[in-house]
Amino acid sequence: MTIDKAYCINLERRPDRWELASNEFSKHSLTVERFSAIDWKDFKISYPSDNANNGCTLSNYFLIERAKLLGLDTVMIFEDDVELHPEFNSILETALTQLPEN
Repeated sequence: MTIDKAYCINLERRPDRWELASNEFSKHSLTVERFSAIDWKDFKISYPSDNANNGCTLSNYFLIERAKLLGLDTVMIFEDDVELHPEFNSILETALTQLPEN
């Protein structure tokens, strides 16, 4: 099994975090596309649950919907505060071989 595409969710107002995440991906030779996060500060009303959590949930939801529209079977989603294990690539490769094909 392979990963069709990798994304990193990042707020427009946090280019500093995108830079840190990009450096982390570079260390592991990963190609990761930035996905603009839903910013909870843009919500017009407050919800009973935490708006920051709602923004994160919506960001993941819209990213998954995008992947479905693009016909991607497998995607990897990172947050912009990601810190990868030094052996990330080999750990991922092993994990992918253990997944069922479907």
